[in-house]
Amino acid sequence: MNVVSIPGSEEFEVLSPSCIEIVQCRNFNINATVYSRAQNPWGSLSVKWVYVEVLTLLPEGDMIDLTSALASEQTS
Repeated sequence: MNVVSIPGSEEFEVLSPSCIEIVQCRNFNINATVYSRAQNPWGSLSVKWVYVEVLTLLPEGDMIDLTSALASEQTS
């Protein structure tokens, strides 16, 4: 498992080339349905991922392509 850190935004744990786990979600909005372990409004530690087709614009102007995030389920 690799951790990708983007200064001023958030960290991603890359589980596989097609699955990205969002560990923090603070400085920008993701226009897709995702459940974050760090900020799950339902209070569950179970993280469920859905297929997203979105290109997220970071405050710095960098872009992250989340198109290939596939449905998977993580539990802690």
